[in-house]
Amino acid sequence: MVRSLEPWQPTLLSMHKSFGIIAFIAVVFRVVVCLGSAVPSLPGDLPGAQRFIARLSHLLLYAAMIALPASDYLMQNAAGRPLTFFGQFALPTVLPINLDAYGLLREVHGVFALGLMALVLLHIAGALYHGWVRRDGVL
Repeated sequence: MVRSLEPWQPTLLSMHKSFGIIAFIAVVFRVVVCLGSAVPSLPGDLPGAQRFIARLSHLLLYAAMIALPASDYLMQNAAGRPLTFFGQFALPTVLPINLDAYGLLREVHGVFALGLMALVLLHIAGALYHGWVRRDGVL
């Protein structure tokens, strides 16, 4: 949300928020589907530490994909800005206006975004490891 994009910033920011709502709904739907489905088993020869990291990374990915848009929703509430979906309707407000909370939630949102990016990179690295090094069918 840098100033170099200033002419388009309001439009891009609105689209960013709307796509965040879509991502949140998609992740919630994915979690519901995952809870009702069997998880593919990992290779039997996979070391215990790697099994733990695989499970933990998936859990953290889902947590981050839920926490990131939720933190934006709360941040917009605390700033007194309605969160709209492509300008069509506004989500209900759940927090009172509080600029201190807004500042904190803005920082939290940024940390969650960086954390999600790091987790995605870790996930990609793990997938490539399984596909190119182990060649164990996990990819």
